[in-house]
Amino acid sequence: MKRRLRRGAIVAAGAALAGLGVARWRGVFRTAVQGQSMAPTLLPGQFLIASLARHIHRGDVVVVRLPARGIDAVKRVVGLPGERIRVEEGRAEVDGRALAEPYAHGIGASGDWSLGEREYLLLGDDRGESTDGRAFGPVPREAIVGVVRFRYWPKAGRVR
Repeated sequence: MKRRLRRGAIVAAGAALAGLGVARWRGVFRTAVQGQSMAPTLLPGQFLIASLARHIHRGDVVVVRLPARGIDAVKRVVGLPGERIRVEEGRAEVDGRALAEPYAHGIGASGDWSLGEREYLLLGDDRGESTDGRAFGPVPREAIVGVVRFRYWPKAGRVR
């Protein structure tokens, strides 16, 4: 009986992953977390489901393509087009007002940015461990390829 259950679970997992491969054609794709920059929200080795980025909001966790570094990264949207962002001691201000970020912790580099009409500032949740917008600067809208919706391995759940 145990063997049958295990085999059934393997078949179900395989079918789900095959479905994800087909779903990419419909604007959904999967990615994996690399590094500690989004801890504790997301941990290295977790697998994520993202959808094409049609609408981007502050606080969204997104997949960004960084061609200069040759990678896709997972970061959080902190600054939106047209805003002035200041980061000091790990805390962000938007147009002079402190941003409520219950997920953010750690202290890293500081900086000031005035974002263009199609630029976003992306930061990791673990500000002390993240290589993010403080290092590579604002990113153009076209570099944001997806919004993370769900994590499915090893722990399943919505990403907020």
